[in-house]
Amino acid sequence: MSKSATAGEAEYVTAHEVINSIWLQAFKGIDFGLWEDGIHTNTLAYTQEDNVIIYSWANEYIEQDVIELSKKNFSSRIHEQVVPAQATWPWIVTFKELANRLAYNVRSKRWILNDSILQQENLWINKKNKIPPYIASDQKNTSKWIIGIYSKDQLLRRLQDTYFKALCTYKTFVETFLNPLKSQLSTYLVLPCEFVGVLQYICDENGKLVSCPRFSWYMKPLQKSEMNQINICCKDEDEIWNNSADICDDLIMAQKTLRKDDNIFIKNKLHNGDIMLSETPVTDIIYEWLEDDLKEIGWL
Repeated sequence: MSKSATAGEAEYVTAHEVINSIWLQAFKGIDFGLWEDGIHTNTLAYTQEDNVIIYSWANEYIEQDVIELSKKNFSSRIHEQVVPAQATWPWIVTFKELANRLAYNVRSKRWILNDSILQQENLWINKKNKIPPYIASDQKNTSKWIIGIYSKDQLLRRLQDTYFKALCTYKTFVETFLNPLKSQLSTYLVLPCEFVGVLQYICDENGKLVSCPRFSWYMKPLQKSEMNQINICCKDEDEIWNNSADICDDLIMAQKTLRKDDNIFIKNKLHNGDIMLSETPVTDIIYEWLEDDLKEIGWL
C-alpha cells in the first residue's frame, strides 16, 4: 500500500488482510510447504500497485498471518498478477497459489508418511534398502509380457497385499497431510470398506500368458466400526463389468445407508485396467486416489 493511499483504500486493504487471515486459519493442517512450527502458517504479504497484486510468502511466521509487503525486507519469491475482477481478489490469489503448491506436492509425490509402507518404498527406490517392500516375482518370464515374471497365484498375492496396505495407509495419510479436507475426499469417506477385485490372468493351454492381465475393482463401504476387507480373486471372466448395473445399485444403497451424512461427496466408481508393475506400488496407488479425490472437489 503506497503512502498516498486514501483512508478508504487503507480500510479496504485492512479488511482484506483480516479476510485472508481468517481464510488461512481454516486451512491449518494442510501441508502446502508453508509450515514453520506446525501451529502458524508462514506469513503472507501483499500489496497492490495500480492493477497488479504483488504477494509473497515468508520463509517463516512473522508474528502475523498477513502483513504489508516490502520488497526490501521480504526474502521469499515475489509473485505478480493482474487483479481479478472479483472484489475478493486476495482470497482468489491466495487460493490459486496454494492450489498450485498442492498440485506440485501431489504430482511429484512429495509427502512421505514416516514409519509406513510409503517410507519403506521410498528407501527402496532410493537404494537405501536391499529388501523389496512388496511381494516379489516367482518365475522366469516365458512370455513377451513383463508381468510374466509372476505366476497367477503370486500376482494375486501381490495385489491382495498391496491394496490392503493402501487402504490402511490412506486414512492416516489424509489425516496427516490434508486433515481439513478429509470430510470431502471420496476415497477417505468410503473407508473402512470391502475392496472387491477380479483379476483376469489369461493363459493358453500351456499356462503361458497370451495378454496382459486385467484388473477390475470397486470399494463398498462397511460399518465405521469394522476393519478394511480385501476380496480379490482370479476369474476367467470379469464378473464386475458383467454385473456393473447391479453392483452400482448395491453401492449406492450401501453409501446411503452407511454414509448418510457423507454421501454427497462419495463418487460411485468401478475401475478397470491393465496390471502395471511398480517398485513403489502402494505409493502410486495412494497418490492416484488422492489426485482423483482432489480433482472431484476442485483443488486440482
